[in-house]
Amino acid sequence: ACFYRLAHGFLLYGNRARAIMVQKGFDPKGLHVVYNSLDYEAQKLIRSSVSEDELSRLRRAFFPHPQHHVLSFIGRLTPQKRLDMLIWAGKKLHDGGFPVNILIVGDGSERGRLETLSKECAMREFTHFIGECHDEEEIGRCLMMSAVCVSPGEVGLTAMHALAYGTPVITHDDPSRQMPECEAIREGVSGCFFRYGSVDDLAGKIRNWLTVNEASGKAAGENCISVIEDCYHPAAQIRVINAAVRGEEASGCRGGRTAAREGSP
Repeated sequence: ACFYRLAHGFLLYGNRARAIMVQKGFDPKGLHVVYNSLDYEAQKLIRSSVSEDELSRLRRAFFPHPQHHVLSFIGRLTPQKRLDMLIWAGKKLHDGGFPVNILIVGDGSERGRLETLSKECAMREFTHFIGECHDEEEIGRCLMMSAVCVSPGEVGLTAMHALAYGTPVITHDDPSRQMPECEAIREGVSGCFFRYGSVDDLAGKIRNWLTVNEASGKAAGENCISVIEDCYHPAAQIRVINAAVRGEEASGCRGGRTAAREGSP
């Protein structure tokens, strides 16, 4: 606590952090929610340049059954991401007559175990591992071809990445085990939350989201992009940082501080 008292102000990634610090007695005027972002200008250019034909070709290249919905994940393949839950949820959906494909972009210590698991539960045919990728155009196409991005463990910048390309995000509902970026997921708008640790609930939330939003056309994608343009881009962060340096209060969120809080767990 003494260390934190040395600062004149704080730049915070989320509203939950701000609420905790207010509860601990910090002056709200010195708590500036800056959110998080990636290179959104570059992402917008990619998003506008990718055609549906390209996405269809990519689905056919990756999957023997390209007609199935694609569930994606992008990030490091580490134990805390709980990607085993994604594969098991996919298995439950298949067994329940709702087949899906799974696209995993990234590498890490869990890759071998996940590949083995996908074979053992008869999901290898429906699971494609791309490996490590830093090509933003390729990442953009992978996310845009996906019906939803699923991060069963902590979500972090995965949420920013997916939402920027109009792809909803599903992650767990325990804020004490989450990253601050989960606040960008607004229930029923830019994604949804499943009960922490429950594969059954994860499978149910995926099926419900895909069923409800299948007929909505581009509405869900536009909602996701709107969340990013509200708060989670560098220009918004610059506004907050400049205000903090001047000792002023400013929201990086176009709708104000409460807009980013709605729907967060």
